[in-house]
Amino acid sequence: MHPAPILFVVVLYFSAGLSLYLMGVSLRSFHVPGVKEFYFLSLAIAFYTSGYALEISQTRLDDVLWAIRFEYLGIAFTPPLILLTTARLARPEPVPSWIRAGLFVIPLITLALVFTLEHHSLYYIDPRLVETPFFVGLTFQRGTWYWVHLAYQLLSGVFAPLILLASALRASPRRRTPLLYMGLGVFIPFVAGMAYALELTPKGFDPVPFSLVFAVIFFALAVLRGGLFDILSQARDLALDAVQEGILVLDNEQRVVYVNQFLRKLIGKYAWQVGAPLPAACPFCDAVRSLLSEGKPHAEALLPTGENGIHEFSIQVYPILNSVGKEEGKTVLIRDITETRRLIRTLNQQATTDALTGVYNRRYLIELGEIELEKARHMSLPFTVVLMDLDRFKHINDRMGHAAGDKALQAVAQCFKAGMRASDIVGRYGGDEFSVILSGATEGQARLVLERLQNCIAQLQIQEQGEIFHITASFGGVTCNGRSHVSLDQLLRRADRALYRAKQRGGNTIEWFSAEIDGENM
Repeated sequence: MHPAPILFVVVLYFSAGLSLYLMGVSLRSFHVPGVKEFYFLSLAIAFYTSGYALEISQTRLDDVLWAIRFEYLGIAFTPPLILLTTARLARPEPVPSWIRAGLFVIPLITLALVFTLEHHSLYYIDPRLVETPFFVGLTFQRGTWYWVHLAYQLLSGVFAPLILLASALRASPRRRTPLLYMGLGVFIPFVAGMAYALELTPKGFDPVPFSLVFAVIFFALAVLRGGLFDILSQARDLALDAVQEGILVLDNEQRVVYVNQFLRKLIGKYAWQVGAPLPAACPFCDAVRSLLSEGKPHAEALLPTGENGIHEFSIQVYPILNSVGKEEGKTVLIRDITETRRLIRTLNQQATTDALTGVYNRRYLIELGEIELEKARHMSLPFTVVLMDLDRFKHINDRMGHAAGDKALQAVAQCFKAGMRASDIVGRYGGDEFSVILSGATEGQARLVLERLQNCIAQLQIQEQGEIFHITASFGGVTCNGRSHVSLDQLLRRADRALYRAKQRGGNTIEWFSAEIDGENM
């Protein structure tokens, strides 16, 4: 019997050496997700391939079995380390400790059985040496636990490449390439393992260690050429995935280059395929396509978000320029502005609306009134200002409490809302006093409106503490023509004089400012 040719041994030791080199390289990025697992996977492969080189160099059965014990320091732990490395490359989150521990149960039992081969038949049955076409090899009948270990090895070889492939399809082009290298590196030993399990190789010849030579080469391409553990690119991807905004990168043909995790979660059921066009029948994608076709840099749209209903989104497009200024694609930023817009509307409402009655507050009433007065001047239209005050309101508050007064004010505000024109402006001027601005209304037209309001208020039945009470109101108004240059503040003062006269006459009446009585000229 002859040992293996020197070429076979050199190839196997080359694989072990390259694995050890990758271990050293990975030490520089030990805190990057997946590096620790890859470090120990490389160590296991080094034990595996160098152990097999030692095995095929021997010609005595006892020496071969001791070489196998060294070899199994790598063989036993390769399956769980492949799975752990794959899991961390696909998802940066740490694998739970109970899963990690569970993955090593079978390898530890396998290692214990291999080191005690002479005392049982659970792993090797009748081991012996045979001549292969290449060297002396070990052959045996497979024990019960050997099948368990082989199944574990093959299953890891199935799931790991599939996980890496799925992760590569979702990843950016820069990260996709090293993930595909890793997937190929894991898949090649699986094919060799299947051939060995089905006894498609010469008896006594194990092709898996030789397949690991190619696996390690692909691992080296992933790490050294593809930058698998490049900390800056890793950090960039993690940062983009942590952003709570949708980030979409498209090339000039509107094919998907990159989609961050937030947008994937936001879109939900629509499948993003890197290198493919935007998904069809996707409201988000339709909005992006429409924006790109119109050549606009920004748009806002109401879009569905699954269980969360309809939300408002801001979509912004930024060109991606190369070093010479040529456009190579576009970055689309999709931001959910629903809460922001809701907050703005709430703040605007609080800034312009009286909280108790729901009509405009005094500041905003005057602001709108000045705008309408200027319009009336330009169009030579009449302009009417009215002040209204509840009669004996203090008596209501003193007798029935402020809650009753609040109910009265709210009921009066409802009369205003129901009885005014859409163009009229109503606001709470202060306390129990309201102001009405009727642009384009003459005194006669304004009086008709006020009479309707007066009747509505008089018919109110307000209940508090089991008691029903009624209220009345007094009105004071003033009308100017479009050629007048009087200010809104002057009109309000004149309306206040008219209101004062209405109160002096006992209330529940309408008085109009008269220049003759007050000694002023309009």
